[in-house]
Amino acid sequence: PRFGEGGPAVYSGKDRTFFFFSYLGFRRRQGESQTATVPSQAQRNIINAIAPVEVRNLLALIPPANSGNSLFSVAGNSLDRDQFSIRGDHRFSDKNSMFVTFFNEDQVFTNPFAFGGSTIPGFGTTGDLRFTNIIASDFHTFSARSVNEFRFSWHQRDTLSVIPVNRTTPGDLGIEGIVPDDSAALGPPRIDIIGFSNFGNTIQGPQGRDDNTFQFVDNISHNRGNHHFKFGGEYRNYYQNQTFDFINSGFYQFTGDMGDIFGIGGGIDVLCPRDPQHLNDPPPPCPLSDFTFGLPIQYVQNSAGRPRYETQSYNAFIQDDWKIRRNLTLNLGVRYELDKPLVDSQDRVNTFRAGQQSTVFPTAPLGIVFPGDAGITRSTYQTDKNNFGPRVGFAWDVLGNAKLSLRAGYGLYYDTVISETTLQFLTAPPFAIQPFTVCTTISNPLTNPEFGDICSPSIPQLFPFTPAQPGDPFNFVQLGTISMTINDPDFKTPYSHQYNLNLQWEFAKNYLLEVGYVGTMGINLLTRREFNPATIIPGFDNNAGDTDARRIFNQGHPLADEFNGAVFSSITNQETSANSNYNSLQVTLSKRFSDGFYFQNAYTWSHCIDNSSGLRSNTRFNNPRADRGNCEQDIRHRNVLSYIYELPFYKSQNGFAGKVFGGWQISGVTVLQTGTPFNITDPTDRSLTGAGSDRPDFLGGEVEFFDPATRPTKTDHLGLAAAAPLY
Repeated sequence: PRFGEGGPAVYSGKDRTFFFFSYLGFRRRQGESQTATVPSQAQRNIINAIAPVEVRNLLALIPPANSGNSLFSVAGNSLDRDQFSIRGDHRFSDKNSMFVTFFNEDQVFTNPFAFGGSTIPGFGTTGDLRFTNIIASDFHTFSARSVNEFRFSWHQRDTLSVIPVNRTTPGDLGIEGIVPDDSAALGPPRIDIIGFSNFGNTIQGPQGRDDNTFQFVDNISHNRGNHHFKFGGEYRNYYQNQTFDFINSGFYQFTGDMGDIFGIGGGIDVLCPRDPQHLNDPPPPCPLSDFTFGLPIQYVQNSAGRPRYETQSYNAFIQDDWKIRRNLTLNLGVRYELDKPLVDSQDRVNTFRAGQQSTVFPTAPLGIVFPGDAGITRSTYQTDKNNFGPRVGFAWDVLGNAKLSLRAGYGLYYDTVISETTLQFLTAPPFAIQPFTVCTTISNPLTNPEFGDICSPSIPQLFPFTPAQPGDPFNFVQLGTISMTINDPDFKTPYSHQYNLNLQWEFAKNYLLEVGYVGTMGINLLTRREFNPATIIPGFDNNAGDTDARRIFNQGHPLADEFNGAVFSSITNQETSANSNYNSLQVTLSKRFSDGFYFQNAYTWSHCIDNSSGLRSNTRFNNPRADRGNCEQDIRHRNVLSYIYELPFYKSQNGFAGKVFGGWQISGVTVLQTGTPFNITDPTDRSLTGAGSDRPDFLGGEVEFFDPATRPTKTDHLGLAAAAPLY
């Protein structure tokens, strides 16, 4: 056989067994530019003059600004790919044949700017990825009217990525209070200073997943008169082994609140220049001043996770293509899908039920429960078993001459819940921990000897961490205030109604006009919502320092005193309460390739509305309907023109000139579309609820829009509320 092509018959003259082999190699070295906001040289001088050694060492990780507070940098990324595939086909008889394929691809890559990390160079990552597929399929013809297809497949995606390159340990920086849980992934902590680009190693790794899917499918096709029946079933077994060192080396946040809380602001006029027109006003919060004095408002660290999740899927369908008349076909069908929830192989998950005391871990605070407690399943929610999806459609040759057709269809389609919904269990105590402190110091962020229990209780050093087993007398109090992300007990399978009506007209030779309506309505879509917001309580300071103490499930909790008034921090509810709808007019004009010319112009006029655009959205905790508006991906107008033009000269390609200048084409794709919507949110907790994604109030007036390509950044004249504490 020739390299990369199918070979001749192995058994000469019998044409029964064939094989195919291919290889692909790919190497890329590419520059990547980024812009970051960093301390100016004047600010660096002040920090180096008055800051503690830990802060000075952290600052040394940041390259100096090129101009003012701006750092422009270029670094190189790389990607190496090696891919090969093998396929063998064998015909046992005229009625039976099969094929087997094997595919493998290995990738090795580097990223100078990490996923979820900094745009400042020096904190890049590496990783590797392998795809492996094996497919075996058998076709059997029972009769002229009946055919059976059986298929087995195994799909694997195995990766370990976001491996930090910077191995500067917290100890190297002079920080004594950080002990990374995974000693093999040591590195500098993540630093967030409001108004500046974050720096330090990404909190998102190393992370890896070994995903494996085993699939068995059997489909039968049967013709009977004017009916073409097809029915079959599918079984899928899926498991994944995860590796996730989330916040392995810690995460500091500096907001300027520490200066307000403790009256610390020396050097603020240099670190945070004040508005010359308001010099007599109280100084605003200065995040860079808090960093200079080593006073973060919050510190978080997480234990390393090595969970395994499993699920099974059972599906069956039946459909009938009924040719009612010569020019009219009706499609009818129904599909049933049972996707079992993802479960941890060792049930290392938790959830929240207000007022329920766990019997699996009797020392758990009231409200935290586990699989094995009353009413708590292995996934923490019930299996959704009523997932029937009907299908109906028709195709009508209106004039009976194949020049004008009308098609329509409707279907109800179910989604598979993404495995990202399990990531929250990487912080599920007592199988994993995510201790955090409020109002602390950079040198000893957990034990916090300087401030004691002013804002949150001191926490003993808990790393490296060993997961607890059911029945262990685990001390939850030592974790400090507990944050959770849970699955809603009424979690359902997301689904959508999809419908379309399409008219196709060949109005001239080689020219086709298509006009269609396409719509989708999404139901039970994934979103997140704060389940434990803070409220305004008389007698409290009602500021960032007492947010957790003001959260609703901490009021009257029997362990409130042991947790210094705040048992729970944020409780994020992953739920299927979002909805969407999409409606569009789609018009396409095309010319088949003829006379050396082809084109297709597709125009879409559409509108998408929802109250949450994906799992990582954050809907309003007290009124999700208030978030109803344009989808994040709403593109109102989109036009795509593609074309091929065969140059008319030397078409015969005779002679030397014909070989050189003949056979050339001009082709291209031109896309014109309107922009997508954007949200205006406040990065600080203006609502004092700790719920995040605060929206400012619109006070009326005219909102100005600026083209960033021709105008400098504009930050005022938005006509937005600036002082209202609640929205």
